[in-house]
Amino acid sequence: MEAGDCSLVKGKIDEQTSKTDGNFSIGGHLIIDSPGYEPNKNLRAKLESAKAKLNSTIQMKAKLVLENSKTKESIEQEKCQINNFKPELRAMNMKKMEEEYYALLSDKAGEAQYLLSLQGQIEKLKGLSHKIKCACGTEYKVGLELCA
Repeated sequence: MEAGDCSLVKGKIDEQTSKTDGNFSIGGHLIIDSPGYEPNKNLRAKLESAKAKLNSTIQMKAKLVLENSKTKESIEQEKCQINNFKPELRAMNMKKMEEEYYALLSDKAGEAQYLLSLQGQIEKLKGLSHKIKCACGTEYKVGLELCA
């Protein structure tokens, strides 16, 4: 900006100030330097609201940056853990690994089902009891008791 341009700007400001009797405007709103003037209070309230929103946005941005850095760090840790796997595992196809995983899960489900059926059979056996009469005439009750 040249020296002539500065004087032009100063002249415009002086002209606007003289038109508004020493008051100034922001965004087309006339600011009167009087503490009790209602539009002035409204603008100050809007300004404070905008500052609060800006601070809130800055805090949210900081939280997001922190979250992103934590996520990047966890990704790097996972990459390091993957590098610690045996080469055979790293070479395996992901589809094959998924199939192995589901096969293991089904084996586990099959084992659980088998254990449940065994428990059911034990419960049935607990309910069985017989009365046996000895040759001497004494009766005995024979049944299954489990010690836990």
